Amino acid sequence: MALEKSKSGSTGSPSGLRFLFAPGYKIATIMFPLITFFGLLVSYGMNTWIPQMLRSSGYDLGSALTFLLAFNIGSGFGMLVITGLADRPGSRPVISVSFVFGALAVSALTLQPAQALVFGLVLLIGFCASSTTGAYGFVGVFYPAAARGTALGLVVGLGRLGGVCGPILTGMIMSSALGADWAFYAFAFAEWLPQCWCRWFRGRTRPLPTRTCLWRSHGTCVITTVPDAIEPTPKSCKSYVH
Repeated sequence: MALEKSKSGSTGSPSGLRFLFAPGYKIATIMFPLITFFGLLVSYGMNTWIPQMLRSSGYDLGSALTFLLAFNIGSGFGMLVITGLADRPGSRPVISVSFVFGALAVSALTLQPAQALVFGLVLLIGFCASSTTGAYGFVGVFYPAAARGTALGLVVGLGRLGGVCGPILTGMIMSSALGADWAFYAFAFAEWLPQCWCRWFRGRTRPLPTRTCLWRSHGTCVITTVPDAIEPTPKSCKSYVH
């Protein structure tokens, strides 16, 4: 055990934000919010506009509303299956493959296939749109315990902005001369980008080496783990254990 004395009054353990921007985590802290942002952009955008988009593509209103139901059924089913699969081969490949199939399914809608096939495609799109739920679990296993709450809050909070932007951007495209096909292209592009970013995590899914630290705050000892890349400072760390 190594002991490092404080020069002034001691404070609590380091904040989770400091962990998020430690070496080895900085890029991931940018990637995760982007992945969830574009995932929710597709999910909320299509959930809001898919009846109108399909009506503009030549399908009747009754069928368009049925497609909305299919999208939500696929989304609910996808949350169960994708998160379950992520526990086996790992979160990264499952999320990446889901985004790829989602992008292909959205692109196929521009071909105006038969109504039965459209139902299956929309079901698949809703299923793959649930990849964002798997990303939340990925955050939990990627960061150390001391930073998981902060990391998840950051990812969910910033990702929710995609849910706000999705319906707005789709409405702008639909009200322009571009039409429904370009809205589908935009969604396909938004699904394709996250799978590219998921590739960055290949070989980086193991937690970085950590050490156990003993922090003193107002007479109370707190034991926590921090990445080795974060050096304890005299003002924040009373002692630490290797």
